[in-house]
Amino acid sequence: SVVTLNPDGTLSVTPVTDSTEPINFTYTVEDEDGLTDQGQVAITFDQLPPVADDETIGNATINTDVPVNALDGDNDPDGDNNNMVITEVDGTPISVGNPVTL
Repeated sequence: SVVTLNPDGTLSVTPVTDSTEPINFTYTVEDEDGLTDQGQVAITFDQLPPVADDETIGNATINTDVPVNALDGDNDPDGDNNNMVITEVDGTPISVGNPVTL
């Protein structure tokens, strides 16, 4: 993770991409007399993105529909696996009954 001190005195924290680990760090403040004290920051993440598992289909028959259970093996670290849906195919929105041409 990266912590940045902003001109207004606030801190911006940029987490590592796709990290689910909490972020903890201490910071030190100092007044005009040189007196200091430390504080702690603890950041946890409660809305984690789902994790899509790659699918490989072998030995498909030409000119035949190929069923693909794309959600098989996918998971939601928050435990909401029953709420996952496929929303795009190759960046194109998809919904039930509306095919996407590749």
